[in-house]
Amino acid sequence: MEIKNINLNRLINGLEQMGQLESSNFHLNYAVGKNLNKLGTLVKSYNKSLSALINKHVQMDEKGKPVIIGNEYDYKSKKDRDAYIKSKTELDDIKSEVDLWKLKTSDLKDVKGITGVMLFMLNDIIIDDSNILDNDESEKNESGNSVPKKSEVESN
Repeated sequence: MEIKNINLNRLINGLEQMGQLESSNFHLNYAVGKNLNKLGTLVKSYNKSLSALINKHVQMDEKGKPVIIGNEYDYKSKKDRDAYIKSKTELDDIKSEVDLWKLKTSDLKDVKGITGVMLFMLNDIIIDDSNILDNDESEKNESGNSVPKKSEVESN
């Protein structure tokens, strides 16, 4: 599957949270571990590029840490701020091809403590095999999951 850098942390956070939950499903636990391993390589590369951008454009304190004022970096200049934002946007938009293991809804149903937020974070790798929406009133989205037809959603 193709994944943008901007989505890496969301998927990793979801997988890490899922890995902390109680599940005796071997396939699910194995898939979570394999996916974390595969995404870890991409995140290391992303973080290395991001660190280079920060070092180039952001003021550093005496310990070599980026200076943050409020909730924003203290840039070396306005030009550096603009260049950082442009470069960071480009970095976030880079797509990588990665072969991730899909998680089935049937494997997730017995996981204790799973939340809607976790499901949102993992939506890109979840396959709906529950047949809940598999009827004449549903369509498949790009992930192969059943979703209500647009006409049904718009009429409600």
